Amino acid sequence: MLAVVEQLSEIGVTSGTVYVESDASAGAIAVDELTSKKAKDLAVLYSQQRGLPNPRITTVVLRPFAINNQGVLLARVDKKAPPSERVMSRMRVKIEVTSR
Repeated sequence: MLAVVEQLSEIGVTSGTVYVESDASAGAIAVDELTSKKAKDLAVLYSQQRGLPNPRITTVVLRPFAINNQGVLLARVDKKAPPSERVMSRMRVKIEVTSR
């Protein structure tokens, strides 16, 4: 299931950034979800609900990234960190939006 990460997402007067997260346990399924039209539609709807007039997606290529159970980007976790911190928990994508 897809969900907006509200604590990270920011919507301004003319543009914004929406983070969408997938709870799929398999990375390939999560990537498919996060690059789908459904993820883009969710970002547009969220932007609209937060007051951005006529929002549209400006991100050309959606690049999902893995995070651990603490929400930290896996690529930034120290290799000396405990194994539990080096395991993918979920995946997210950053979607840029702007008003038309």
